[in-house]
Amino acid sequence: MEIYVGILIGAVTFSGSLIAFGKLNGKIGGKPLLLPARHWLNLAGLLVVIWFGREFIHAPTVAEGMTPLIVMTVIALLFGIHMVMAIGGADMPVVVSMLNSYWLPRPRPASCCPRPLIVTGALVGSPAPCCLHHGNAMNRNFISPAASAPAAVPAVG
Repeated sequence: MEIYVGILIGAVTFSGSLIAFGKLNGKIGGKPLLLPARHWLNLAGLLVVIWFGREFIHAPTVAEGMTPLIVMTVIALLFGIHMVMAIGGADMPVVVSMLNSYWLPRPRPASCCPRPLIVTGALVGSPAPCCLHHGNAMNRNFISPAASAPAAVPAVG
């Protein structure tokens, strides 16, 4: 289960970070890309990931477990892209902070991580204080940064 959830969170974070980098760098347009029925797409993706998670956990061999793991990884990469493309370029600092908070508390075997690292990751990532403060400083909502963006002010001149 640690492997499955760790790869899920890592794939979302990785692909979302690449899109955020592209938007901040100007290689990808800053305008939000809102797909029709995007919430239904997210729900369908989540249900498929859960179903393949069950298949992964109950796989009798490593070879049979690889197919659900690969399918879930592809869906998670697409979800990271979809999630960040729907947010405007001005909100990318909040998005980067949010993606970092996903990465820190991800599941990992306690045997390979020293206790201070686990405690630090839990303190930084679980309540996501950096994200909350960053969002407040930019006058954005943590749950939906794009929805709380202030209305555009027309240029004078």
